[in-house]
Amino acid sequence: MPSRYAARLALETALRLGRNLPRTGRGLRELSGWAEECELGLGWKHQSGRGRWDRAPAPDREALVTAIKRVAQTYARARRDEVACNLDVLADWLALDPVERDCVALIARAERSEPLAPLLEIVTEKSGMSHDEKG
Repeated sequence: MPSRYAARLALETALRLGRNLPRTGRGLRELSGWAEECELGLGWKHQSGRGRWDRAPAPDREALVTAIKRVAQTYARARRDEVACNLDVLADWLALDPVERDCVALIARAERSEPLAPLLEIVTEKSGMSHDEKG
């Protein structure tokens, strides 16, 4: 189980994605799949019916965002964990600006196999970017 702070970051990221993805399309279906499989207790089940994944009906975006938001509220007060503190020290030492800090934090947490890793895969796959050594 990830730290409460890592869970908070994953849920906040999922919430931003859910609010900004188109109401239909693969991105929303991918986020729905993440919500079904993640270990954070979202309790999300999307009945996609039969057929190919890319032709399955899109989940209800508003219902998905509501499910993520409901669980995110339970992690809203999670305090920064040791990883976040260590990343701050590194970012200060490297004199990173806020965007660079966020990028380093996202990559570091994804490499730790936290709940952000599958979200990063969704985002990078959709944009054609790669975050692994193969890419």
